[in-house]
Parts: sequence; structure tokens; C-alpha cells
Amino acid sequence: MILAKDNPFRVSQVKQIRYQHESQSWDQLLQRLEDMKYYGAIVGPCGSGKTTLLEDLQIHLHEIHVSTQYIFVSMDVRPSRSEIQNTLSQPADVVLLDGADHFSRRTWQNLKNRIMKVGRGLVVTSHKPDLLPTWVRCQPSPQRFIEITEQLLRSIDQHPFDSIFLEHLFFQHKGNIRDALRALYDIMASGI
Repeated sequence: MILAKDNPFRVSQVKQIRYQHESQSWDQLLQRLEDMKYYGAIVGPCGSGKTTLLEDLQIHLHEIHVSTQYIFVSMDVRPSRSEIQNTLSQPADVVLLDGADHFSRRTWQNLKNRIMKVGRGLVVTSHKPDLLPTWVRCQPSPQRFIEITEQLLRSIDQHPFDSIFLEHLFFQHKGNIRDALRALYDIMASGI
């Protein structure tokens, strides 16, 4: 049995894996976003890297002196209207909204209109492509899941999983890389 602190799939290790776009560099991604006037969506299914990409975007925007405000919304986390108003009252060039499709249609329209009215950029994550023009589409692949797994397993001597097993696990979790990594955590914790 492997201890939690030694499990290569523990949260602290997984969080070190950053989003990698298959065909574009960060300079290209930032240029595309600038061309879109910082108004776009990161679209993809659950566990495809949308939140990681949005977090990385915030870092890259700060590096080029574009200020941001970050709002996180999920099925479990719903900021109150006053929390959102407080966040939006802070000066920022771009609002980063993780989980935009968790708002009702009316709340989303009001929020979007309010942000646009003051001339701020808006980048959101969404499962569906109809909230804003798509900036990046996150498409998980078995190959990317295998690469992430191999990167995480570098800390142990023997690689216990072959690519066929990992591909099967990816499809078993319907392409949700986050859930597949959690399953690998459980497998390692049980001592394989």
C-alpha cells in the first residue's frame, strides 16, 4: 500500500501539470485572445483542462500587465450576487469566469452585459460553445492522458500501467482526465 504523501496521483502532484495546447504556443494563444478583444470562451467537456487553462491564462495576462478578476462558479459553489458585484467593482482589464454555464440564462446575460458595458474583457469556461465566441476548445485525448500519467509516474521506479490499460481507463471515464487520474490515485492507494 502506498501512503497518500507518496502517491504520484495526489492532488498536489496533479496540480503541477499545466494545460498544453497541441498546436499553439502561449504567444499565439495570447495574440488570438487580443485579436478577439479579450472576449471569448474556453469550451470543453468535464475534466478536459478548462480550469487549468484559465488559471494559466491569468498568470500569462499578469505577465503582460493585463489585470484580471477571477470568479469561480460550479454546481457546489455559487457566489452570491453581492460577492459578484464586489468582484466586479474591483478594477480589472479582464474578468475570468470559470463555470459560466452554471448561471441561469438571465443571470448570465445580465452579467455579460454589465461587463461589456464598462469595456472589460471577458473569458469564460463552458461546456457548451454558445456563451461567447470560442477562444480555445479543450479536447481530451487518450494520448494526452497517457502523457500526463507518465509525467506523474516519473517519481516512482516502476511504471505499473501500460498504455492499453490507460487508454481503457480514459474511455471508461468518458474522456474526463480529472476523474481518470482520481481512479489512478485509488489504484495506487490500494497497492495494485
